[in-house]
Amino acid sequence: MSQLTLYHYPMSICSQKVRLCLAELQLPFEGRVVDIGFGMENFEPWYVRLNPAGVVPTLRDGQRIVTNSAKILHYLALRSGSGLPRDARQRAETERWVGVADAIPLHAISYSRGGIPRGDELLEKRLARIAELRTSNPTLADTYDALHVRVSKLQSSAQSFRESGTAVQELEMRLDELNGVVKNNAFIAADTYSIADVMWTVTLARMDMLGLHAQLQARPAVAAYYQRVSERPSFAAASIQRSWKGNI
Repeated sequence: MSQLTLYHYPMSICSQKVRLCLAELQLPFEGRVVDIGFGMENFEPWYVRLNPAGVVPTLRDGQRIVTNSAKILHYLALRSGSGLPRDARQRAETERWVGVADAIPLHAISYSRGGIPRGDELLEKRLARIAELRTSNPTLADTYDALHVRVSKLQSSAQSFRESGTAVQELEMRLDELNGVVKNNAFIAADTYSIADVMWTVTLARMDMLGLHAQLQARPAVAAYYQRVSERPSFAAASIQRSWKGNI
């Protein structure tokens, strides 16, 4: 089997999801840190040719490139034969809960709550850098135009959430549903820890980082579940963070 290479960033929530999955599945990999902070390495031509969305993580498996953390988790589960239940109903629930977590706009929530150091400044710098790279790389103009749209939308969403608070309300609805599921089950969608649990372990850790403690404690089953999964050896092995570490 070919060597796995993960292009990631330590504090990236999506990178943490994939690192946790790799730790749970005990898959060795070579890590390549891509600076998505003020270094903005993720917008460089070499990287956007790998991942046109200009985000981390990106997984390389031999000649195969896989992007989007949810798709990477699914790919790794199929590759390893673990992390996706064999039972059809549990498998469908696993994939549904992966989708539920993936749809939560945690990046925008993070920026709106000041969870990213110098976040507003960073978004402005990203837009300026994308414009510069578009000028100097005309063959990638379409890619950089799409990147400019994506970052602009993130900036607008973060501002909207900051003003309205609606994103946290939507998140609470998902937590209410999750609370009902884990009240009587050790794991979310199956008898064993699955990629749905990977997604939610990191999602809850990011909520912890953002100071959404009241939302967690108001749902005792979710709080107990979070305590259990954060005690798994993979949590520390994957460097899942409950508070911001380092600069950006």
